[in-house]
Amino acid sequence: MLVDRAQVEADLARAGELMAEGRTTSARELLEGRRDSRHAGARARAGLAVLAALEGGLVSDAVAPSDLDAFRPRLLMEAALRRGAFAGCLRLARLARGRRDDAVAAAYEAAARLETGDAAGAAALVSAMPALVSAPGPGRRLARVLEARAAGAVLTVSDRRGELAGFFDAQGSFQPEGSGPAAWVPPLALRAAEDVHPRAGVRLAADFDLSAAALAALGPYRGSIVLVDVATGDVLAAVSDARTRAEGGTPAFDQRRQPASIQKLVTTAAALRAGHDPDAEIMRMTCNGAQHYAGGTLWCSFPAGPLTGGLKEAFALSCNIAFANLAVELGWPAMVDELRRWGFDRPSGEMPGAGRVLQTDGSERDLAGLGIGLQLTDITPAHAALLGAVLAEGRMPEPSLVSAEDGTLGLSPRAIARRPARQILDPAWVPVLRRALAGVVEEGGTAEGVAPESFPVVMKTGTAAAPGLGYHVNYVGAGPLPHPTIAFCVRVTHEPSSHRVREAAQQVLSTLLEGLGRRRR
Repeated sequence: MLVDRAQVEADLARAGELMAEGRTTSARELLEGRRDSRHAGARARAGLAVLAALEGGLVSDAVAPSDLDAFRPRLLMEAALRRGAFAGCLRLARLARGRRDDAVAAAYEAAARLETGDAAGAAALVSAMPALVSAPGPGRRLARVLEARAAGAVLTVSDRRGELAGFFDAQGSFQPEGSGPAAWVPPLALRAAEDVHPRAGVRLAADFDLSAAALAALGPYRGSIVLVDVATGDVLAAVSDARTRAEGGTPAFDQRRQPASIQKLVTTAAALRAGHDPDAEIMRMTCNGAQHYAGGTLWCSFPAGPLTGGLKEAFALSCNIAFANLAVELGWPAMVDELRRWGFDRPSGEMPGAGRVLQTDGSERDLAGLGIGLQLTDITPAHAALLGAVLAEGRMPEPSLVSAEDGTLGLSPRAIARRPARQILDPAWVPVLRRALAGVVEEGGTAEGVAPESFPVVMKTGTAAAPGLGYHVNYVGAGPLPHPTIAFCVRVTHEPSSHRVREAAQQVLSTLLEGLGRRRR
C-alpha cells in the first residue's frame, strides 16, 4: 500500500512538471490513470480541471483550492500569459479564484482580460480588488499599463528583456517611461517599432542594461557607442551623449565620419580575395613615415622602418604606408567592390546607416587614401559596429532594431524573423585576420591594455580629423574571444588632438569592456 501510494504521488508530481513544460498530452495520461484513486483522486481531477481550463475544455467548478494548489497554478498562469495563451490564462485564473479572494489569480485574470481586449473589465477588477496590484505576478505592470491606456496609449514599447520603455499614443507620439529610455531608445528604433506592430505591443532590440552601461562608459566625452548581437544583428545599444543627441535624429545611424584605419580591414580582405598574401607583401615593405604616389604624398604617424613583422605589425602600429601600398596594388575596381561587399553604398531601407563610397576613381594618391579610410568614404557608428561583427565569424549580420511583437502588457513576445547574415569573408581568412589583429591590443599596439581578461576582444582602431569638428576615433571589434557574441563601435568626437582623442577612446572602451566582462560572471 505504501509503495502504491508513493507511485501515485510521483505520478501527480510528474503531471505537474509536464504541465509546466507544456506537455499536456503526457500529463493527461498520468492524471486520467489516477482520477479514481481513493488516496489522490480529487487532486488528479483538479489537475484535469487545470488542463481543461488551459485548453478550452469543460471545467468543473467542484475543485478544492488545496487540490488545485498542488499543480502550481501561478506558474501555469504566468507561462500561459507569456506565451500569449490569454484565453487559457483567463480560464485558469477564474478557476484558481474559485470561491476565495485570491489576489494573485485576480491579477492574472485582469491581465488576461486586458490582453483579450476587455480593458474595462480589467480596470473594474483592479478597482474591486486593489490588493492584486501588489500581489506577486503582473499586477504592478497591469496597473501602469491601464493608467497609460486611460491617458491615450495605444502601443506598449519594451526593451528586448521586457523592461517598459514607454507608450505611443494614437497620434504617434512616444511617451517614455521615466528618464532612462529617453537616452537609451534610438529614435530610429521607434520609427521601426511603429512600422511592424500588428499587435498591441512591440519589443525593441535594445537591451536597457547594456544601453545604460554604454552611456555611462562615455562619461564626459562626446560620441556614440553601438553594441550588436553577432548572431542575430539585434542592435543592443545605440547611445550618444546629450550634446550629440541634441544634433537630432539617431546619431549612431546618422553621424557620418571618415572610417580612418578601421577600413584597413576591408583593404586586407580585398587583398586576400584577389589572391594576394598581404602578410608576405608587407614584410617586404619599409615605412619611412611618408611615401609619394602619383598625385601627392601620403604620411604615416611615424617612420616604422622595415615592416618585418608583416600584417600583424602593420595592424598593431596602424601603418598607413603598408595598407596604402596594398590598395594601390589592387586598384580602384577591387577596392570599391570590396567596400560594397562590406555594406558601403547599401540603400538605407536595406541597411540603415550604411556608409558611403564618396569617390570611385582618381589618382594613385587618392587610391592610397581609400586604402586607409581617409577622405573618400564615410561611415556611421552603426555600420562600423557591423565591421567589427565580421571579425567574429566572417559574416555581417543584418541590423535589427525591433526584436518581437508583443501584447498590451509587453509580457508575451513573439520573435520577429531576422534576415540571414551575409558572408563577407572566406572562413579560412577569419583566423588569419584574428592572429594579425592580436597585436592591436598587445604591448605597443594602438589599443594596448584596453581589453580586460574578463572580456578579450579582436579589434581595430581608427583616428581621423574633420574641419571644424576636431578629431574623432572609431574603435571596432568583437568579443569575448574565442567565440564573440557582441560586436562594438566606440566613437569619440570633437577632441582637439589625435593624442587626446585616442586617450579618451581608450578610457571609454576600457570602461565598456570591463562592464561587459562583469556581466559574464
